[in-house]
Amino acid sequence: MLDPSLSIISSLFSLAILVPGIAAGVRRMHDVGKSGWYILIPIYNLILAFTEGDQGTNQYGLDPKHPEDELEALGTE
Repeated sequence: MLDPSLSIISSLFSLAILVPGIAAGVRRMHDVGKSGWYILIPIYNLILAFTEGDQGTNQYGLDPKHPEDELEALGTE
């Protein structure tokens, strides 16, 4: 049987890992121009993990791989 204090620590650790993991998954979906809800489809989520993100700006923001585009877009917003 597991010690109750270890159970609490394990639960807190799992929660601490789950939240950033979901945030990273949603950010990846946004990189390819999809809604964050697509992380609920496991096979599709796996396929998108290996695809290239959108080039340039999409509806979720600027392309993180090309920060020079951000400097050009600064005066247009």
